[in-house]
Amino acid sequence: MASKPLILMHPLSETLEKLKEHFAEDEGIEIHEVDDLAEANQVFATVMPAMIITSDPRKCIKWLAMNQKPYKKSSSKCLLLTKKKIPFKAQKRMDKLGIAAVIEEPIAPKTLVYKVSFLLRSLPIKKEGEEVDDFTLKKGDAVKSEEDTDTKLRGKNSQEKKVEKEAKAKKKIGLNLV
Repeated sequence: MASKPLILMHPLSETLEKLKEHFAEDEGIEIHEVDDLAEANQVFATVMPAMIITSDPRKCIKWLAMNQKPYKKSSSKCLLLTKKKIPFKAQKRMDKLGIAAVIEEPIAPKTLVYKVSFLLRSLPIKKEGEEVDDFTLKKGDAVKSEEDTDTKLRGKNSQEKKVEKEAKAKKKIGLNLV
């Protein structure tokens, strides 16, 4: 029987705990709980396409940035369940990375179950032992390391900014030394 993977990234909110209990009874869904991003990458690589749910916005953005190509190629879904309102820039960044939904708590349990069920139904079915060509990754699609993603998300580091400022100042003064 085909099953659809549901990956839950820690820390889990109370709402996510209840959601986990609800879907634990369902035979068509296999639940994977992961503690950190490295473990999430390993699980995702083995079970994709998958539905990823987290309640930590930073982990969500990092994970989406690290797995951007495989995430989009496999038609996976990512849901962020948060208690605080997400800033506009962060929301825009998540939209560019392909997040399926951002839900602010409190939310009615039935509504959340419906939303997750709807997103799970939209996942393509991958049967056990079956390799689907669409999910095979090419050389350039490799999962990025957490360190590369941190640098990309933060932008240029302070040393690079300092060098750029010095170059601009020299150019402004006319000290273009070659």
